[in-house]
Amino acid sequence: SNKTHTDENTSSLSGTSTDLSKNIQCAKADKGKLPISLVPMTIIKDIAAIRKYGEEKYHAPNNWVLVDKQRYVDAMWRHLIAYQEGEEYDKESGLPHLWHAACNMAFILEMESPDWDVRKQQLIASDPKLQEQLKKYMEDNK
Repeated sequence: SNKTHTDENTSSLSGTSTDLSKNIQCAKADKGKLPISLVPMTIIKDIAAIRKYGEEKYHAPNNWVLVDKQRYVDAMWRHLIAYQEGEEYDKESGLPHLWHAACNMAFILEMESPDWDVRKQQLIASDPKLQEQLKKYMEDNK
């Protein structure tokens, strides 16, 4: 008798849970949105490792926004060519050339995006170190 009572409660609860879950799924309006879960996570981690290295090297996480896009194009190709020629790891960083190439491509894609000018200004506005670097750059290049 006790077992039947538990089974009834469980089935009643799971029925409610399923109904609730269906309602929540219907309410979640994600039609037309990108399925981010399809992106292999390895590339995200690889780029993050390169960004961490860059932050430690340059001491400003967003200073990449001040660099001309062509420099990233050139760097990406240098890393891809080194990889193609059989060199797996970058001599300076000790990290894989493909990780560097992926990070360079991420910067290029960001800079190619339609709203880049707005996002660049937002990054600069939110980063005092970047503002300082930009000011110094402007003074040095008068």
